[in-house]
Parts: sequence; C-alpha cells; structure tokens
Amino acid sequence: MAQTASVPTYWSYFSINNLLSSFRNVIYMTLAKIFMKLNFNFN
Repeated sequence: MAQTASVPTYWSYFSINNLLSSFRNVIYMTLAKIFMKLNFNFN
C-alpha cells in the first residue's frame, strides 16, 4: 500500500521536473537567438 501511494508523488515530481527542464531549454534557446542577433548586428 505504501509503495502504490508513493508512485503518484514520484510521477508528479518527475512531470514537474520535466516541465521545468523544457521551460529552461526554451529560455536558453531564446537567449541564444538574441545573443546571435546582437553578435550579427555588431559585426
């Protein structure tokens, strides 16, 4: 019983962690695009 109760907690933690990592990837991609644009304009 305790094992089945811990599964949803682990799953929610995993999904939240996945969401945060994908969100961070989007932010990094946007920052990289902005940086590349600035670099291109200054050159």
